[in-house]
Amino acid sequence: MLKRRLISAAIIVSIMVVLLWLDHYLGRKEVWGMPGLVLALVTTLTAVMATSELVRMWRAAGCERLSYVVSVGGTLLMCAGAFLPLYWPGALERWPFLGVFGGALIGLFAALVAAAGHEMWWFDKPGSEIERLSRQVFSFTYLGMVISMVAPHRLMIGMGPAEQQINGNGICAVLAVIVTVKMSDTFAYMFGKIWGRRKLAPLLSPNKTIEGAAGSFVGAIVGAAIVFYLVAWFVGDDYFYKPFWWILVYGVVVALAGMMGDLAESLVKRDAQCKDSSGWLAGLGGILDIIDSLIFAAPASYLVWLILG
Repeated sequence: MLKRRLISAAIIVSIMVVLLWLDHYLGRKEVWGMPGLVLALVTTLTAVMATSELVRMWRAAGCERLSYVVSVGGTLLMCAGAFLPLYWPGALERWPFLGVFGGALIGLFAALVAAAGHEMWWFDKPGSEIERLSRQVFSFTYLGMVISMVAPHRLMIGMGPAEQQINGNGICAVLAVIVTVKMSDTFAYMFGKIWGRRKLAPLLSPNKTIEGAAGSFVGAIVGAAIVFYLVAWFVGDDYFYKPFWWILVYGVVVALAGMMGDLAESLVKRDAQCKDSSGWLAGLGGILDIIDSLIFAAPASYLVWLILG
């Protein structure tokens, strides 16, 4: 299991590095000058796959009439709104009242209307309509949390001076949250395997331990330091260099939010009575199992940026 887990993780990390390099390259003014375009496409695909896994789990648990089309369509609408500043850079200048999350809120509204309209159209008798509608709304709002945070991280909206080098800093900001979360997960797994004794949430996630949770904070700080002190040296600018106390706060907050995201996905899986969201990634489960920590960690990361600058 550990060998397959490491191989799958290595493949995913390699693909991620290539895609982020491509996103950074296309973001240069002399190339396309559109930072985040590749990231938007990849994140949208990831969100759609995760939504499909969520619907599959619920349908297997007895909610057979739950619609793939409505749930996935809602996620696509959320993505279209959230990534508006990436594929239409002039949108915020033309409509400044939208703010950082205006596009995401418009996408959410459109998704809610579509989901409610679907249930109205097919309503025939009282029963499980509200439960089904609630699950569909949960699917695209739950995944929409991380979706709506990618654009402001990539464009560093509201952070730093106006003359900042958006392309390099944006890549660093995205890498910071991803590397911090994944290093947190890795250290939690190692600490839990070596020293884990006391259960953290025995009913919800039996394999998680308090010792592993402690390791997650160590890994998060290490991961954040790698990005802020090494990666930023090559692709960021002076604004991205932070003092160590800032990195400590960032690592602890993101690690804590990542653990909450992990446990939240465990709650969803326990409710659906399944071990993994899917089984096509050897040793890792499915897409939802990979991004579960990021779903809560991405908003927490952006909050740290807003508060601490």
